[in-house]
Amino acid sequence: MTLQEILHKLEGVTGSGNQYTAKCPAHNDEHASLSISSGVDGRILLHCHAGCDATNIVAAMGLTMRDLYPPEEAPTAKQGKNIVAIYPYTDTEGKLLAQKIRYDNKSFSWRRPAGQDKWEYKRGNTKVLYNLPEVIAGDPIFIVEGEKDCETLRKIGLTATTAPDGAGSKSKWDNSFNEFFSGKTVIIIPDNDKSGHELAKAAADSIQGVAESVKLIDLSEAVPNLPEHADISDIAAWKSHDELEALLNSLIQNTPEYTGSASRTEQPEKYKGKKLLVKKLSLIEPRRAEYLLFPYLPKGRLCVIAGVSGSTKTWLTLYFASIISKAGTFITDNVFTKRIPGVVIYQTKENDYETDIRPRLDTLKANNENIFTIEERYEDGSSASPLSLTDKRIKEVLEEHHPQLLVFDPLQSYLGENVDMHKANEVRPILDSLADLAKEYQCTIVIVSHMSKMTTASALDRILGTSDLRNAARSIIIVGNDPNDQNRRVFTHAKNSLGELGQSVAYHIDTSAGGVVIDGFCDLEPDDVVKAKQDGSRNKPSVCRDEAINLLQEMLGEPGYCRLEDIQAAAAARGITSPTLYRAKRELFLKSLSIGYNPKTTWWLFPGADEKKVKEGFKHDV
Repeated sequence: MTLQEILHKLEGVTGSGNQYTAKCPAHNDEHASLSISSGVDGRILLHCHAGCDATNIVAAMGLTMRDLYPPEEAPTAKQGKNIVAIYPYTDTEGKLLAQKIRYDNKSFSWRRPAGQDKWEYKRGNTKVLYNLPEVIAGDPIFIVEGEKDCETLRKIGLTATTAPDGAGSKSKWDNSFNEFFSGKTVIIIPDNDKSGHELAKAAADSIQGVAESVKLIDLSEAVPNLPEHADISDIAAWKSHDELEALLNSLIQNTPEYTGSASRTEQPEKYKGKKLLVKKLSLIEPRRAEYLLFPYLPKGRLCVIAGVSGSTKTWLTLYFASIISKAGTFITDNVFTKRIPGVVIYQTKENDYETDIRPRLDTLKANNENIFTIEERYEDGSSASPLSLTDKRIKEVLEEHHPQLLVFDPLQSYLGENVDMHKANEVRPILDSLADLAKEYQCTIVIVSHMSKMTTASALDRILGTSDLRNAARSIIIVGNDPNDQNRRVFTHAKNSLGELGQSVAYHIDTSAGGVVIDGFCDLEPDDVVKAKQDGSRNKPSVCRDEAINLLQEMLGEPGYCRLEDIQAAAAARGITSPTLYRAKRELFLKSLSIGYNPKTTWWLFPGADEKKVKEGFKHDV
């Protein structure tokens, strides 16, 4: 409907042009407290200063929310294709990869840089999340359906992202996005339609187990009679920033964590009628944990060695293998350490055995008679299927060769087909089975893992894959760089479920002196050795947020309140953006208080501040 058609349904209308006031039909209104205007996209915007919800207002007029939208019109040749928005897609460091362009006829196109001031109107291989650098730095993260919705949430200080293809008929959630949500709180807000909810559920199923928590929000729970296809930007057009923030907070608080749709499996027929053995713990003999290399590699347990690219984690793993193979010495050995040469099985699909693995082991002076690899072919020369962690042939090899150490480098190369390393329900059973094999054959099984580029996350949270990998491992070693010496590497002990953590050990690589040369113990922590270079770029958001917090504390001062208009002016003078200001507001738990109408004055208050004094001061000013 048009603005004039809406005005004809109201009483006490005054105003002109694009701004009107009228009596609100949703309550007994004697002061014309309803503001009516037209948005830039033709939508009718309603706001009752007495607090009536937009859905109740339109219902009182005998309309629906859809009536606030302009009639759908097909684009014409005269209408052309004028750009209304440009959305940049970047890599993790903020380098521009491509731009998605939205036109006034609601169509989209892509372009990518093609030299200085030139564009190639092709998308290319752009498969990244929108707003990626802020996603890496932020927590919580909101996943919405479209770049416009991301920008809507950005205005109230929230970090939001979207998949580049929305929820079209051919769209699906790409599991490669999952690493950026590791250990974070994720809130998914789909559009109010079937395709939006389907994509949101697919994303929730995929992210669950990677993220710390996932919530799937239904906007119609907060806005009755919400039109089909409506999104968070539509709701934002009907509400102020503070009202939108309050609505989202209420939805998040009242929405339970997403748990997926896994159902109980029926007991197999061969087990029916049998009872599980229940055993008293008093009948279980306690024993001390034993170690291959104290305290980093416990015997008969599942362990992880993780590191960023170039951290020399393969060198370190081969160094451990060489010690086992020849009963060599280790930095934590003492006079009571007894070690005999043991068998090692080393599986890798990232390094070549002839040109990489064997030369390194020779440099390390390993006993290569004791180091084996399982080839993907049979003894008669015929090809075998690719080896995976669920392969029954692993148990056969353990039974025949009795290795002390079995290495899989890297994890994703051995998960098997159709297994998503970011899904806990797919990965955890595999890890549990592997841990059972380690215990049964008293073989230490090491999984070598890469780490994500999320430089603001903790070292453990950066290990690629589902969080169940770090939960299942009994010991985790993090390998990285010494921030004070670019030529030195450090392995740190991030987890030990069986005892105290080992001290960090510094080393360097020198092929003329035996490969891995141990420099000694050091005090560096796991987070120290995997953090980003100190170029300052990663710290700017937190510095700005601290500055915004200081500003709010100064301006609210002793009375505990201040006009939002004054706060925004002061923030702009200091270069503090609106999103950062609203983040600081949330961290300080500030309240919002709106007084008057046409114009309305908004105040921010500390919790416990006297609202009566604010209102009295407002009346005095008026």
